Amino acid sequence: LIESAMYLFRATGDHTYLQLGLDALESIERITKTPCGYASVKDLRDHQLDNRMESFFLAETIKYLYLLFDPAHFLHGGGREGDGSWEEGGEGGQCVLGAGGFIFNTEAHPLDPAALYCCSRHTQDRQELQDILLSLSQPGERPDSQSQQAEGPPPNRSDSIVLKPGEKKTAPPLSCPVQPFSARLAILGQVFTDNT
Repeated sequence: LIESAMYLFRATGDHTYLQLGLDALESIERITKTPCGYASVKDLRDHQLDNRMESFFLAETIKYLYLLFDPAHFLHGGGREGDGSWEEGGEGGQCVLGAGGFIFNTEAHPLDPAALYCCSRHTQDRQELQDILLSLSQPGERPDSQSQQAEGPPPNRSDSIVLKPGEKKTAPPLSCPVQPFSARLAILGQVFTDNT
């Protein structure tokens, strides 16, 4: 609700959303405040509290409340050009980060779109994509098809979608291989497999 109020206020400038945020803030202060933080509401009928504070309360609710009432905050991207920006490596050696605007993931962590673009393997990805599109647009003619015909097909490559006995499926370009299920369980960086 608070996230929606923040975005709606930014989009419309309607002070109704500020009032909604103020009402939410007053309710949080009046109902959920405890001597050591803010508790979850266990029962809405009598405002009975649970003996815990959810992590999303600090990560999302408080962050969006703060941003609702601070429209000039740098996370909104409203600063002057160049305020707080810096250059890092990227394609061509330079990438300007912090130049304005952030997007939030589902846990309300701010992400700089320039960092998402610049910190990727942009050049390599673009070349792989061009190669794939070129091979798809010219099914009979590939740029290096003459050399491939002379040398034969590359290993583990077949035009058939059926795997031969003993043949392993290889990941196509622009994909990430999936971890085996046993490697997905980790505690503090320590991976536990079926063998341990």
